[in-house]
Amino acid sequence: MAIVKYTNPKTGVQYAYESTASWDPETHRNHPKRIYLGRVDPTTGEIIPTEGKRGRKPVQKEDLPIPESASIIASPQDLFADLDSAHAKLQELQLQNEALLQENQRMRKALEAIFQQAGEFVLH
Repeated sequence: MAIVKYTNPKTGVQYAYESTASWDPETHRNHPKRIYLGRVDPTTGEIIPTEGKRGRKPVQKEDLPIPESASIIASPQDLFADLDSAHAKLQELQLQNEALLQENQRMRKALEAIFQQAGEFVLH
C-alpha cells in the first residue's frame, strides 16, 4: 500500500491516492486499485482530505431564503387583479412588438433599395 500523487497537467493541482496492487489471474498482470484521499497542499505538501464527491453540494430546504410575499396568502381578488395587470402588460408588449416588426420591415426594404442602387452604380 502506497500513497501516489498525481498532478493534473491542465490545472497543475496535485491529488493524492492510496494505491494497492491487486493481481488479475486472467491477464497475469498487476492492476492498481486507487482510493482518492484528497488534494495536496502546494506549500506544505500535506494531503487535504475532501469528501470525494463530485459536483455541487445539494441545497437543503432550510437554507433557501423565503421571500416576504410567500408568507402572505393572496386572496382570489388579488390574484385576479394580478392576472388582469399581467394581461394588460402582455397586450402592451404585443403592440410594441408589432410596431418593431413593421419598422424592421421598412428598414429592410430601404436597405434593399440602397443595395440595388449601389449594385447599379458598380455595374455602370
